[in-house]
Amino acid sequence: MANIVHVCPRYFPARGGVELSFIKLSEAAARRGHTVSVWTTDTAAVQGFTVSGGRRLSPGPEPINGVEVRRFPIRYLPAQRYVRTAAHYLPFGTRWKCDTLRWTPWVPALTRAATHPPGRVDLVHAAGLPYSSLLFAGARLAERTGARLVMSPFTHVAPPGRVGAGMRRAYLSPLNVRLLLKADRVFVQTELERQALAQVGISTARQTIVGLGVEPSECTGGSRERGRRAWKVADDAVVVGHLANKSWDKGTVDLLDAAERLWDRSVPFALVLAGPEMRSFSNRWARVRFPERVVNLGELSDDERRDFFAAIDVFALPSYVESFGLSPLEAALNGAAVVAYDHGGPGEIFRDGSNALLAPVGDVDVLARFIEVLTTNVSERARLAAAACRLASGYSWSRALDVALAGYEALLQAGRSS
Repeated sequence: MANIVHVCPRYFPARGGVELSFIKLSEAAARRGHTVSVWTTDTAAVQGFTVSGGRRLSPGPEPINGVEVRRFPIRYLPAQRYVRTAAHYLPFGTRWKCDTLRWTPWVPALTRAATHPPGRVDLVHAAGLPYSSLLFAGARLAERTGARLVMSPFTHVAPPGRVGAGMRRAYLSPLNVRLLLKADRVFVQTELERQALAQVGISTARQTIVGLGVEPSECTGGSRERGRRAWKVADDAVVVGHLANKSWDKGTVDLLDAAERLWDRSVPFALVLAGPEMRSFSNRWARVRFPERVVNLGELSDDERRDFFAAIDVFALPSYVESFGLSPLEAALNGAAVVAYDHGGPGEIFRDGSNALLAPVGDVDVLARFIEVLTTNVSERARLAAAACRLASGYSWSRALDVALAGYEALLQAGRSS
């Protein structure tokens, strides 16, 4: 059996698609007899990567379902957005360049641990972009121990045109491409991500499409009545739900814009937004024109999440940055119709007009029109919801984990024979 280290941005009880994938993979590898350690940061929220304060998690080591979790503290500088941006352009090496990116967490204790590893490591799996400091730590640990290296970039593939220019610079910069080239194997989530990486020099032969899955017991079984009662929304109201890190990137701002255009024309529906709040959303929320039609929630507990999915009729995720997109599949398992942008994971998983409505990226007019269809046309909503549920039923964690663990075993066998 092997000693495996997973290096990832956050871990349980932190929530998100990347977090869930590493929980599933870590526990599955441990069940197969491997010794699995997770090296991660100590923040409970994404905002904590670059903003001090907020909830911090125990440093550990903490055993969680057969996995040893070590959390390393994120450090901060005064006015660090500007200090780190300026420092990034100094002519120093790769570690310096990774640590001074203003959007990546600065975790010097993690890099030190990778530089001076405590013992034998056979395989390292590091994630994800645009957090270059974490990929660097994973690569450093593999280099110092002779371990095989897997990277899961969870690339947010940029949409075409000006709107995607900044995203392309952040995710697929020459620095990040150099880090990815250090990996023996790159796990990707979709064919779109695979091709985007191939275009910057990551050979498709070195990539494996793993994908993610949905577990019905984890997202279904909620109470429609309880959810709506908590939100003070009428039983017969049509509800559009959105669950994400509320931000421009995740489409929350576009969704509010589309909703207000429809409410200007008296299209009747309620909008429920759930998830942590980013600055871009906070700025837009300060200008909301129909606050009485919006239920604005924070992070949800497991039970609240089930009630959320049970209580909505339409799930909207017009995201610019979705590498896969678990939440639309979870919503679909609960009988909700899906509307999203025709991009990223949702654009590959769903088919417009067949099992979802997919608007062109950034086209708020079409997004509004599709929301109007789904909130006013009962039969069309039911047709698309049923088709989406059938699609979601085919995405299992067991398949995704089998692919990932087979990739581990191939690398480990190659390492043993070399």
